[in-house]
Amino acid sequence: MIKKRICIASILIAFIITFIPYTSAMADENNLFNESINNFITQSNETSQVQTSESTSGVRLQDDFYQSVNGKWLKTAQANVNSLLKEDSSFSELQEKNDDKIKEIITDLAANKSQHNSDSDETKIVNLYNNTLNLKERNKQGIQPIKQYLDKIESVNSVSQLSDILSDKDIDIFNTLIRFSVEPTRDEKSYKLDIKPTYLGLGNSDQYINPTEAGKTDRQEYIKYLYNILTLNGYSKEDATNKIECLITFETSIAQSILGYQEVSKVNNLDMSKYNIPVTVNELNSKAPNLNLPSIMKKLGVDKANNIVLQQDKWLTKINELWTDSNLPMLKNYLEMIVLESTSTFLTEDLNNASNAYTKYLSGEDIKDISIQDNAYELIKDKFVLKMGKLYVDKCFSNDNKKDVEDLTNEIIATYKKRISNSNWISDTTKNNAIDKLNKLTVNIGYPDYYDSDFNAYSEADVKSYEDGGSLLSNIMNLTVLSRSREIQQLNEPVDKRMFSSKLSPQSLTAEYHFNNNDLIITAGMLQPDFYDKNETKEQKLATLGFIIAHEIGHAFDNTGILYDSDGNMKDTWTADDFKKYMGRTDGIIKYYSSLEGMPGKNVDGKNTLGENIADLSSMRCLLDILQDMPNADYKQFFESYAKAYRAVRTSEYEEYMLKYDTHSPYKIRVNAVLSQYDEFDKTYGIKEGDKMYVKPENRVGIWR
Repeated sequence: MIKKRICIASILIAFIITFIPYTSAMADENNLFNESINNFITQSNETSQVQTSESTSGVRLQDDFYQSVNGKWLKTAQANVNSLLKEDSSFSELQEKNDDKIKEIITDLAANKSQHNSDSDETKIVNLYNNTLNLKERNKQGIQPIKQYLDKIESVNSVSQLSDILSDKDIDIFNTLIRFSVEPTRDEKSYKLDIKPTYLGLGNSDQYINPTEAGKTDRQEYIKYLYNILTLNGYSKEDATNKIECLITFETSIAQSILGYQEVSKVNNLDMSKYNIPVTVNELNSKAPNLNLPSIMKKLGVDKANNIVLQQDKWLTKINELWTDSNLPMLKNYLEMIVLESTSTFLTEDLNNASNAYTKYLSGEDIKDISIQDNAYELIKDKFVLKMGKLYVDKCFSNDNKKDVEDLTNEIIATYKKRISNSNWISDTTKNNAIDKLNKLTVNIGYPDYYDSDFNAYSEADVKSYEDGGSLLSNIMNLTVLSRSREIQQLNEPVDKRMFSSKLSPQSLTAEYHFNNNDLIITAGMLQPDFYDKNETKEQKLATLGFIIAHEIGHAFDNTGILYDSDGNMKDTWTADDFKKYMGRTDGIIKYYSSLEGMPGKNVDGKNTLGENIADLSSMRCLLDILQDMPNADYKQFFESYAKAYRAVRTSEYEEYMLKYDTHSPYKIRVNAVLSQYDEFDKTYGIKEGDKMYVKPENRVGIWR
């Protein structure tokens, strides 16, 4: 079973996370998985040669088009399942190739360090890379780099002083007692301040109160990990045991006030007045006077927030109750343990290995050991997001490619407009609003415009080599403090819909439509061979990249998208009568997909996958409209390239997990169920009643059919 645990590698007190947050109401905002995972690619040089009703896979394409086109590949792909991605697919291949390109950029920089100015971002990247690999110096320094932070905590003699040091710029990085996080507002118009509950080492508060058998095992592994890093940091066995007991006692106490997974699953029974509460600084002080939040927030610069949201009221009451001098040793111990946990991977080789071993356990998979070089690559990708984006774009994505994709996007938008204008089932009012939405759609292709000029994004951060007096931990701290400062500066500022952020960087594999901004983003990472080639045929381009673009734009008119206007505001833009007709069409889509078997004995959840299914169907309709206007369009190449784009083999556990939780239908259904709705497909392959791929016209579904 897939372990849905919080991975220590991703929550190490935001060390490995850049502090430029990006949260958005996306096309799949309730999905556990990024849209990029499911928008897959085709092999650009493979043109299908299926000419008869019987394919080399032994399956008639009229009965199972996906299996017929991909059968031979599917038989051999099982052995190549990526242990991290849990599948072998066009996407996993693209991800691996993209990782290799980024590694090549980094190693090239390291080999040519002398060519760059000592204060340049390139030199700082090389310093971080070399410092990560320099185990000799890391082992020599031992735990000395963290002593200054532990000393600050140790010097605290009262909870009043503890409140004071939480506003220290360095201790703020470690502060997971009271988490101040800058996030976009619900309407995505500006940035607000979220106050989040205390971080728990086991992630889920349920595992402290009523642990499952798996939870008990997790606790044992957690304690084992803590014991390892404590003893490696020089603590005696007795002191290590005492510190762990103290930590578990505190986390168990505070966990009783934090929402657990079981409660979340019963959301209809929750008193929502206790969650995500808009508050003022004065109201926070009234709720938790012991914490002295006004002082902490003022010193951090977050008191200026116009919109402050307290995520969990019960937690704040509890932490205030615990914030007493009698509990000071327990509170200090928690903060000390956070410093030790979060820095272990940046200190000695033994500490790094202990951290990696725990990460491997948390992954729930038999993955290979994490090499020190892989650690270096990941750190650079996470800490130098902006500069790595620039370097990636310079090497891997040209202006000509950007313009080509923009032209294709404009053609798709124009085709949507035409289809909507010619629709006879909605009123002119609804048509005009829909077309206005397309007219105002912001299109972001490849990378931000400011990447066209050179820049140093990290000039304020001191990132020195060991030879020049730096260390790996000091590098990480300085970069993180800079990112934290930029995060806080965003408070109250408008969200720039043109901005690629730490989560939507050019080098990532991302395709998204955002309802609240009415914008589309396709990153340069998605626009690489074998997925995209400027010189491939129009049919191939439409079947791969074109489908993704049209799919994302289709979200503007899915069951969530129609609730937003052209400016990204939640507003009625469909007349009541048109909306009723729309809902009738969605009912048909739900019923159709719910009748399809995603795995033997298990059907697709038509309601959960509705938005993505609408986008798939809308995309295919749009692309077929384009093909109709092309002279001598090669429909066979288009359909078969599309089928190859969505071929994949997954582990059975992962397939079952995705069928239950993913908002996308399984790959095979995204091919067969979509193509079965269109006459163009039937005519191309002579599909007729009696064939399994045939759907009677009166039973076909879609919004723009």
